[in-house]
Amino acid sequence: MTTVDQQLANLVIRQYRSLDHEEVVQLYLNGMRSYSFEGEDEASKTLWEQVRQASVNSDLADIEGVYLTSGGNFWVAVVSSSDREEEVIAMVGLQLHSGDLGELRCMSVKEGYRRVGLGRKLLKHLEDWAQTHGLKRVKLSTGMTMTRAVQFYMAHGYTLTHTTIFTPEMPHEEAHLAKDL
Repeated sequence: MTTVDQQLANLVIRQYRSLDHEEVVQLYLNGMRSYSFEGEDEASKTLWEQVRQASVNSDLADIEGVYLTSGGNFWVAVVSSSDREEEVIAMVGLQLHSGDLGELRCMSVKEGYRRVGLGRKLLKHLEDWAQTHGLKRVKLSTGMTMTRAVQFYMAHGYTLTHTTIFTPEMPHEEAHLAKDL
C-alpha cells in the first residue's frame, strides 16, 4: 500500500469548521494555480490572479454565511496523520440558489491526492446531500481552459448548458454545466 493509499484509508468527509479556513484558502489558491495558462500575456495572468483573490475575499471569506447559514453546505476531506493532526486535502461547496437549485463551487483536491477517486467521492457526497435536502438540480461554472475539470464533470453526468465570455478584457470562455438529480 502506498502512503497515499494508507492516508486515504483514514479519509473523512465532514462539514467545514472555521478552524479549516486557512487550509481551505490555500487549497483553493493552489488548485487554481495548478491550471497552466501557457501562452497568456501578463495582463491575462494578472487578471486571473485578481479573479482568484476576489473569490478569497468574497465567498471564501465568509464560508459560514455564503454556504452554511444560507441553506447550502461546505465540506472538506481530511486525513489524519500519525500524531492525529487533520490535514485538509480536498473541498467542495454547495451554494443554495432557490428551493431546488444548488451551485457547486470551489471544488479542489490537493496535489498528490489527485486521480485517486477523491473528487468523485466529494461529488457524490455533495449530490447525495443535495438530493436528501430536496434539490433537483446542481449547476456549476468553470473555465473552458480548465479542460480536466470540464471533462471530470461531464464524465459524471453534467451537461454543458451554455458558455459565456468571462470578461471583455480577458476573453476566456466560461463553461456552464448542470445535472438533474
